[in-house]
Amino acid sequence: MPASKFDPTTEQWLNSHEVCALRHCKKTKLYDDVKIGAFPAPVWFGPRKARWAKSWVDAHVGALIQDAERHNAKLMQRQSRRRAA
Repeated sequence: MPASKFDPTTEQWLNSHEVCALRHCKKTKLYDDVKIGAFPAPVWFGPRKARWAKSWVDAHVGALIQDAERHNAKLMQRQSRRRAA
């Protein structure tokens, strides 16, 4: 599936409260993650208007879910090997 081009004029933009609701975190955790590079930085539309593209947030959350699923699959394999031994 080809990657779609990013178009800021049609993108849905989320504020920090909306991003935190999707990530299930507080604002301080959100900005801490941005500071250490664990989450994409916002686009500033004004001095007090930070926004994140919804596609960026969705991609980041999707990657976290995939990582968790891979981790859980590895744990299940280890447990099944231990039972078999």
